[in-house]
Amino acid sequence: MGRNPAVFLSPEQYHPERWLDSRQSFRHLAFGFGVRQCLGRRLAEVEMLLFLHHVLKSFHVETPHREDVSLSYRFVLMPTSLPLLTFRPAR
Repeated sequence: MGRNPAVFLSPEQYHPERWLDSRQSFRHLAFGFGVRQCLGRRLAEVEMLLFLHHVLKSFHVETPHREDVSLSYRFVLMPTSLPLLTFRPAR
């Protein structure tokens, strides 16, 4: 699928900006799916959780001003716009 010219224009060329188009959502499954999915998927997911834990433990995450985040449901619940966050080192 990742190299299918019907899905991606010039699939063999490196164009990271192709992911900026919201119409391209869910055109790439990083770990594959089903019985042929990546064997390292669970390891990568645990590494991402450990990274998030380390960041949240090491920094105070703040917003410059309180605002309600509006959400939309696509495949998962997502904010319609990303909130501005400030990371300050924890003491």
